[in-house]
Amino acid sequence: MKSYVLSTLLVFVGISTGLVAQEKDSISSTTDTGEINIFETLKINLDDLEQLGKSVNQRLIGENVRMSLEECVQMALINNQDILISGFDSLISRTDITGAYGQFDPTISFNLSHADNTSPASPLQSAFGGFTGDIESQNTNYQLRLNGKNQIGTQYDVDLSSNRENGTFSGDAIYAGGFTTTLTQPLLKGFGRDVNMIQIRSAEKGLEISHQQIQTTILNTIGESIKAYWELVGTIENLRVRQEALDNANRLVTITEKRLEIGSAAAIEVLRAKAGTATRLSDLVTARTAILDAEDQLKNLIGLQDGDIFSPDSVVPTDRPRMVNVDWDLDKSIDTALKNRPEIKSSELQIEQSDLELERTKNELLPQLDGVISYGQSSQKLSLDNLPHGVKSQDGKAWSVGISGSIPIGNRAARSNHHRSKLSKRQNQQRLKKSQQDVVLSVRTAVRGLVSSEILVESNRQARILQEANVAAEEKRLELGVTTSQIVLDTQEDLTSAQTEELRAIVNYEKAIIDLQVAEGTLLEELNIEFMPPEDDFSLTFLQSINPARGM
Repeated sequence: MKSYVLSTLLVFVGISTGLVAQEKDSISSTTDTGEINIFETLKINLDDLEQLGKSVNQRLIGENVRMSLEECVQMALINNQDILISGFDSLISRTDITGAYGQFDPTISFNLSHADNTSPASPLQSAFGGFTGDIESQNTNYQLRLNGKNQIGTQYDVDLSSNRENGTFSGDAIYAGGFTTTLTQPLLKGFGRDVNMIQIRSAEKGLEISHQQIQTTILNTIGESIKAYWELVGTIENLRVRQEALDNANRLVTITEKRLEIGSAAAIEVLRAKAGTATRLSDLVTARTAILDAEDQLKNLIGLQDGDIFSPDSVVPTDRPRMVNVDWDLDKSIDTALKNRPEIKSSELQIEQSDLELERTKNELLPQLDGVISYGQSSQKLSLDNLPHGVKSQDGKAWSVGISGSIPIGNRAARSNHHRSKLSKRQNQQRLKKSQQDVVLSVRTAVRGLVSSEILVESNRQARILQEANVAAEEKRLELGVTTSQIVLDTQEDLTSAQTEELRAIVNYEKAIIDLQVAEGTLLEELNIEFMPPEDDFSLTFLQSINPARGM
């Protein structure tokens, strides 16, 4: 049996040697006609392509910045533009609360006026009063007023006034003054603390909604940043796979060149091997470019910039996939998501906000019915110094009590607003159902992705191991001369594909874990990230706000 195998190999080597000799003669004959000599083609230096790719990438790559996954997350929290932008919604909502309390700010007003009149005496004044000249009068009025309303809707108005009058008829100056206090209490529309505090409570709900929206942005952004980090890790590992593929192709070139030297291989085998090497070199350059693209995606998410442009530094991830097994439970994940997802909480808050608006518009349907009470004291003196004493002594006093009411015929505006608030609440209730459906769908999709990724990791690992053995076997067969370089190239390509698929499966598994944590709304808790609402220094004081020179 051994002699039979040995004789068979000798025959195969003899046939191959004869084919090589014939091929050399054929190639030599075509050289005379001006066609390309295959042996000259074999002298092409394939290292030039790799050096070109390296030189281009070196111009695009800066200093290495080693970065862990935790550092990546921290940078995203501080620098991500989407997170920074969403933070302003919270600050704006906080100003709405301050503005809502402004409805209870009292208003103080004052008025100072002086009138000087001169007119000729009327015929009656001339006939009965004996006035023949002009009649003069001067009137100076001072008024200070304070008004506003409190949280149960009571409107108050305190009016302090004084008047100085003199002229032809009065002779000496006469001073008159006093105060009047008026209280107006709504009895139907606008009555009660609940109604008058609705605007403030609605603004507070708006602030809570903005907080939930910020958490949604943070949750999604951190998730995308982590996935971008793993994507960068994957592209770097893919470069290693492509380098191994190139090494395998170079080893094949070495084997075929040795076989060509001893006459056991045709020149076309070497040519095929070198063509495979050129292809692997192209794949290597493409893999390097993919790293740069993945870096830019990560830099954009974590805000790694140099001024207004991306930092030229190269991010070097220090963490690698850990392949932690995740115990999943679909029903538990759905329940967790419905409790934790900010979108659900935001929709529930919008319904509560709709309830407040419904309460307000229901109150607006009522007729306007107000109770009014007024009291005042006054005095009239010839001396300004005696006027306050006269007011205090109640030289003159007056009070009144009454009731007033009104209702628009048809009341269409109030009825329309109330109906609109009902529709708005129903719309928000439907939005909540939509959010719940979206959350459930995202959880189901994430769980399926996690399960399939876990299976694919193991299946691709086994495929890669088998392909490694297959490549080793084919290269051994090539050394024995029982296979061709093309078959070895195809086998090596299958190995590269298996390695790439295994790598992609590992990266996708890490992404699937993040997708599930985002879908459940537990990612920030897993990372020990506590949400802190953005703070703003509301430094504009009352005196600054009324200063005409402010900002000049």
